[in-house]
Amino acid sequence: MFLANFTYLATLNLSFNSLEGQIPEGGVFSNLTSQSLIGNAGLCGAPRLRYPPCLERSRSSNKHLLQILVPTVLENAIRSFVAECQVLRMARHRNLIKILNTCSNLDFRALVLQYMPKGSLEMILHRSHSSCHLGFLERLGIMLDVSMAMEYLHHEHYKLILHCDLKPSNVLLDNEMTAHVADFGIARLILDDNSMISASMPGTVGYMAPEYGSLGKASRKSDVFSYGIMLLEVFTRKRPTDVMFDAQLTLRQWVHRAFPADLVQVVDRQLLHGSSISGCRLDDGFLASVFEVGLRCSSDSPDQRMTMRDVVVTLKKIKAEYTKLVATMSTSAAQ
Repeated sequence: MFLANFTYLATLNLSFNSLEGQIPEGGVFSNLTSQSLIGNAGLCGAPRLRYPPCLERSRSSNKHLLQILVPTVLENAIRSFVAECQVLRMARHRNLIKILNTCSNLDFRALVLQYMPKGSLEMILHRSHSSCHLGFLERLGIMLDVSMAMEYLHHEHYKLILHCDLKPSNVLLDNEMTAHVADFGIARLILDDNSMISASMPGTVGYMAPEYGSLGKASRKSDVFSYGIMLLEVFTRKRPTDVMFDAQLTLRQWVHRAFPADLVQVVDRQLLHGSSISGCRLDDGFLASVFEVGLRCSSDSPDQRMTMRDVVVTLKKIKAEYTKLVATMSTSAAQ
């Protein structure tokens, strides 16, 4: 095409011209995007995809921004993106991930999210090379942060919001080890206070409540189930999908069989060693209290599960009593 000879032409928009044939390469055509070619069904060949300007600025000027890029050809991904934008735009809480910007064109759908330097809870728990050691108080604090975020979504936001995919990889940590709940790609905004809704997009195997996994019925209680499984995972350092678990033995069943008299068989051994701050004795009852919360939240029966409000109250009480005990022990040791 003769347009390739226009070497000083910076941009070119050929949309809606009913053009046909192969898209040339080189020159101004190397900068074409899908948006500049829309409405030309007879053209073949693919232009080089470019980042939207807002992402280019983020990439070049701020290394502390996390970008999530989703090709628009994926219909499910687009729905996921729209849902996440809607939820994040409307929800504001210190323990929810902050959305800094959104970008959208025919090539990309993108969220620019607050960067979390410590990574995910899943990474810290399960990657052997992780340099971050989580003691009892750190784990308790993280799960309290998560519970407060979920309490906000379930009970304090002006519309009920269900997360539908709560798990350690969706909990991100900042430099102060404050937890931020992320990934609302399949979250649901509930317009009324019905107890359940039908969800066409499943969560993650191992964390899904029985009624959600089998019937696709999501509710506050299904989020609570996921939270309970995650709480058990954090204090045992065993994934619900670990090879030791199967249809005959789940993570919850494994913990339940050991509760409360034989928790030494299931608790993460790192918590039974070290200082009083990083460790925790089984005989002081704090670990048993935490495991009880996890077991109650992950009950097979939705009616027997705790609410996130009750979880927050319980964990705050455990944290306050444990902190008081550690302070008393430190004072006694200093005398």
